[in-house]
Amino acid sequence: HNADIARMAHRALHLADGRIARVERNAVRIAASELRW
Repeated sequence: HNADIARMAHRALHLADGRIARVERNAVRIAASELRW
């Protein structure tokens, strides 16, 4: 639900109607310390 947290992951899954609608792969991930809260 938080797009900034998704930037830390290898992959982000997007769901629609309870199914995987899209998979995004992050070529460049950020560290947790780089997040702005």
